[in-house]
Amino acid sequence: MLLHFKRQRNHIYVRRQEETNIFLLHLVSLPNIEKSHNSLFSITISTTPTPYAILDLHFSPHDPFLLAVAGSTGCLQLFRFSAATTALEPLSTYQFFDPAILALSLAWHPIDANKLGVTASDGGVYIVDTTVRVEEATGTPNQILEHELEAWTLVFSHNASTIYSGGDDASLRFSTLATSESQEEEEIFTPIQWQDRQSHQAGVTAILPLATEENILITGSYDDNIRILHAPLMGRKQILAEENLEGGVWRLKLLYQDSQARS
Repeated sequence: MLLHFKRQRNHIYVRRQEETNIFLLHLVSLPNIEKSHNSLFSITISTTPTPYAILDLHFSPHDPFLLAVAGSTGCLQLFRFSAATTALEPLSTYQFFDPAILALSLAWHPIDANKLGVTASDGGVYIVDTTVRVEEATGTPNQILEHELEAWTLVFSHNASTIYSGGDDASLRFSTLATSESQEEEEIFTPIQWQDRQSHQAGVTAILPLATEENILITGSYDDNIRILHAPLMGRKQILAEENLEGGVWRLKLLYQDSQARS
C-alpha cells in the first residue's frame, strides 16, 4: 500500500480489487481536526479505478492539485484533484515505456513543472517530459543513469543540478544534470557521475538529500537499515550513522515542526 499526504488533510492510498484485478486509487479527505474538536465529523472517500498497479504517486510541488502516478504497464498518468467534488479527475496517460516494463518510482522536477524523473524495472533512471504528445510518448524518456537490476528510487537535488538513484544492485548512483544556463549558452555538457557499492548490503530503496547539509544523504535499504551518508562529489563515501529498523526502509519523508517549512 502506498500512502501520500496532501496539505496535511488529505491522503491517498492504493489497493487491488481481487475479484476483478482492478486497482483502486483512493483519496481520503479528512476534516480540519482543530475545528472539529469535540464534535462529530465525516471522512470523504473518492475512488478511481486504474487498469494497472500503482507503484508510486506524488502531488506536484508546482501545482498542489496535480497528481502523477507510476504504473506497472510502463505508463505515467496525471490526475487532477477537485476541491469542489473531492474527487480525482483522470488526465493524460503517457505510455513512456514498453508495457512489459514497470515504472517503479517517480519524482517531480523541482524547477521545470512539466518534467519528472522516473525509475524503471529495466534498471534505467529517466527524465520524462509531459509536454510531448501522448501518442508520441513512447521512446522519448531521457536516460540519465543505469542500474544492473531494477532501479527502485530517485531524487533530485533541491536546485535540480544533480540526481541520485538507488537500485536492486545495492548501488547508490549520482549524476550532475545540465542547467538551463548551460543549455541557453549551448555548451557541451558532460555529466559527472559516480556509484557507491560499499554502503548498502541490499537494494537501495529510499534517498533523502538534506538541503541544509551539503553532501549529506539519508538512505533506506531492504537490508533493514537507515543510514546517514557523507557523499561528496569526489572521494570516498562514508557512513556517518546507521540504525537497523528490523524491516526494509522503502520511504523517507522529512518532517518539520515549522509548518511553513518545505522539504
